[in-house]
Amino acid sequence: MKELMRQIWFVLTIRCDAASLLLSDELDRPLTRCEKLAIRLHEISCRNCHRFRKQLALIQAAALEAETEPATLSEASRTRIRENLKKEKKNL
Repeated sequence: MKELMRQIWFVLTIRCDAASLLLSDELDRPLTRCEKLAIRLHEISCRNCHRFRKQLALIQAAALEAETEPATLSEASRTRIRENLKKEKKNL
């Protein structure tokens, strides 16, 4: 009974700092039902946390896309990098 009351209190009183931590944690681990409910209820009344969730999703999608598509450099860029590295070696 005490645990249930603690969970209800948590769901009803979660603040933005705790909600943002849980939103971030959600990317790394599955949240408990209590945590999910707390975030959902908090987001109903907090526009900033709702936006933060969308931003995290956007960042995650961009990171996943960057991970699957290797970056490629033009030959001119590669040559310029090589030349700069040679110059730096000479200066050391």
